[in-house]
Amino acid sequence: GVLTMAETFKVGANARELLRYTQRATRIVTDDISRSDARQILLDAHAANNVNFQTDYDKRVEKIGAVVDGCSLLLEYLTICTEEGIISAKKAGIWTKKVTDVKYPAMKWLTSERGRAEKLRAEAERKRLTEQAAALKAVLYPEP
Repeated sequence: GVLTMAETFKVGANARELLRYTQRATRIVTDDISRSDARQILLDAHAANNVNFQTDYDKRVEKIGAVVDGCSLLLEYLTICTEEGIISAKKAGIWTKKVTDVKYPAMKWLTSERGRAEKLRAEAERKRLTEQAAALKAVLYPEP
């Protein structure tokens, strides 16, 4: 189904919280656990929210996809850091929850927006074909 405005803003709010936590955690752990990854997730979430869906749906879908990919990357990295003993299991658990709080609503958002994008794409194509047919008719059967 279509997501509510509140649900789409939740992705951004959760991404902000993820960045905040990442900045606190990396102060203690290592700069390797990229603050830039968490920062990029937040930037992509904001970019997706700020795109005009009616005119630029592909860009929004791409940015939401980037949020999901960024979260997947960060989850992989957290797994490695936990296995290597760089961060504790407790910290990894909290951090993983912060990442999935962004990732899962973003995945739902992505599915919803892909469906909307397909509808808009089909409408645009139908309009284009209708205009082409009208132009062709005007050439083939000019008004006397």
